[in-house]
Amino acid sequence: MRDVWGTTFWTSSKTIDVHLGWLRRKLGDDPRHPHLITTIRSRGLRFEPHPPS
Repeated sequence: MRDVWGTTFWTSSKTIDVHLGWLRRKLGDDPRHPHLITTIRSRGLRFEPHPPS
């Protein structure tokens, strides 16, 4: 969160989830079955430039 929002305090772990959900909706990605932005467990997120057809 410090790198993205420049904050030095931790608010809630759901803050990133909420913002990611908004971004997925704007991109037209299904939040329940995402294809454009995927979560890599224990690593982070990955943008998929070519989602499966």
